Amino acid sequence: MKNHAPAKKPSAGRRPWAPVIAITGGPACGKSTVGGLLAAQGVDILDTDAVVAELLEQSPTVRAALRRHFGPGIFDRAGRIKKSVLAKIVFADPARLRVLEDLLHPLVKKRVGVWRGALRRRARPGAVLIPLLFEAGITHGWSAIVCVATTPELMAARCRARGWSPQETRRRLAAQWPLARKMEQADYVIRNDGSLDNLARAVRRTWRRIEQRERTNT
Repeated sequence: MKNHAPAKKPSAGRRPWAPVIAITGGPACGKSTVGGLLAAQGVDILDTDAVVAELLEQSPTVRAALRRHFGPGIFDRAGRIKKSVLAKIVFADPARLRVLEDLLHPLVKKRVGVWRGALRRRARPGAVLIPLLFEAGITHGWSAIVCVATTPELMAARCRARGWSPQETRRRLAAQWPLARKMEQADYVIRNDGSLDNLARAVRRTWRRIEQRERTNT
């Protein structure tokens, strides 16, 4: 695991801020579950999957670009994005996936920056769930980067439970960094291989370590 450049220290006389972290990991590793456990401890949570969903449904600019690049077939009769259709298109063609990422990643990065800045000003603890944190280059300015990990067998079983075929799972995995590489680059790794109670203890233990490091840095 590597230590990434932490957020800048506050200037003299300013109120110190609480930790704001990034949470990443592989598909079906439990990022949302970890986010929920942190929320129960009073940590503010931003889920970038929800940000993407909002952009897909509510941004006229994004929707027009999607229609232009992927055609009207990705919309249903009510004008909603057929996400499963869009996913099949982009995960089958790396070039088309890059088109989608080039459209969405800058907007997500901007939203994350605004949200994180607001927390810093209020000295609120926060965590942002970013599955493609490393791939999108959103790695700077965090108190810590946490990777949620599990075994390949559990990941495959959870993907099946989501209704993903083995082929779809392989395509989604191929579209992002290997989990081992994310673990190496993260400041902390939380294993999600056992019970929810075990995961909750690991989350509390990791958060305490991050708080201690933040106090040292500030």
